[in-house]
Amino acid sequence: MEDEKNGQKYVKLLAEYTKLRTQAKVLKNAVVEERNKVSVLQESLRIKDQNLRRVETEFDSVNFRNKQLEHRVASLQDDLQASQKTNKGNASKINKMRNDNQITGEIDPIWAEELQKKIIESATLASTISDKNNEIEMYVNRIKDLETQLSKQMNNNNEIEKKLRKEIEVLTVKNTELETKIIEATSQLGSEGDSTSLASDSTMPISNVVSSANTNHTDDRIAFLEKELNHYRTQYELLKINDALRMDEHLMAQTNLQLHQNNNNNNSSNQSRKVLSSQSSTSSSMSNNNNNHSTFVNYPTSSQSSGSKSSPCQNSKSLPNEQSASMKCGNSVCADGEEETVNRDQVVYDYFSKRFEELFQEKCKAESKVLNYIAECESLKNNIELLIEDNEEKDRKYQELQASFVRLEEDFVTTRVNYEEQICVLTDQVINLSDQLATR
Repeated sequence: MEDEKNGQKYVKLLAEYTKLRTQAKVLKNAVVEERNKVSVLQESLRIKDQNLRRVETEFDSVNFRNKQLEHRVASLQDDLQASQKTNKGNASKINKMRNDNQITGEIDPIWAEELQKKIIESATLASTISDKNNEIEMYVNRIKDLETQLSKQMNNNNEIEKKLRKEIEVLTVKNTELETKIIEATSQLGSEGDSTSLASDSTMPISNVVSSANTNHTDDRIAFLEKELNHYRTQYELLKINDALRMDEHLMAQTNLQLHQNNNNNNSSNQSRKVLSSQSSTSSSMSNNNNNHSTFVNYPTSSQSSGSKSSPCQNSKSLPNEQSASMKCGNSVCADGEEETVNRDQVVYDYFSKRFEELFQEKCKAESKVLNYIAECESLKNNIELLIEDNEEKDRKYQELQASFVRLEEDFVTTRVNYEEQICVLTDQVINLSDQLATR
């Protein structure tokens, strides 16, 4: 029953292990896909960042040109208003204003065309900037989604790691139980060997069994088990020889007792012969004394004497019959004793051989199970190490992404501040130039 339960548990563990292995493969493939996606996104983010910087520089330059044009238009409008106010001046001023108006009339279409072009360019740049901002927001959302997925994956990996650790603990407990069972079986074998009162070298060390179960060399273990089996077989043969010697001694004792009984019977028969002979002598003396009644009495006396004489003969004949019967009984007892010893030896041999085979099979099964559990533990350990390495790589890449994102934000802020400072300086310069032109 325990073997069946252990087999069922082993089958369940194998099924769970296969499931976990397939899940680990799927997770590994998913991690590889996510790595590829993250690398692609990193490359695309780098390219988009470069494009964004280029567009920002263009946008800043366009804004700067637009501001210059605005200042120029404002200065021209101011000049126009001033010229309109001073129309009532002298003719020289009018001619001067006409010349200025002609010059401005010649220049205004060029500035208008340039202004139109710059307005169109600024509109296109504004649209591209809005598109890039939308793309940046999309990538930021994508990064957040990837972060959430990574956190979920890390949680799943932690749960799987906990489950695998629990399974490893269960397998180690089962391994220890199997080792204890092996030790108990070997101790039982050693106790059986000690109960047979053989030599002290019959006890085999248990540590060798445990060490052989823990080793991966099957040839050495098989050789060890064969040596142990041969050892126990020799012990059984010695037991068999000792039992045969004991049975022979018992039979010899029985035969001696039977011979002693036969001798006693012979002595008793001799004593009976002596008694009968004495009785016959007394009867003959009585016949001699009674001569008067010889014809009448001698017949019965003679018959009595003949009867008395016939009894010793019968006793003498019965003695060899008794001896032959006793010998037959002794032979039958010997034959029965030999058959009993043979049957008992066969039963003992069958029992111990069956017991040795069962113990050997249980030992082999336990060793195979221990080896399977050890291999499963090693495979689970390797899978856990791979998952831990994958998690470490994911953490490292996530930290790199965060560092790159922070660096990009810092670069963006610094470039923006630099462009704003440059624009302020250029606007100040344009204003100063426009003021100088106005004074001229």
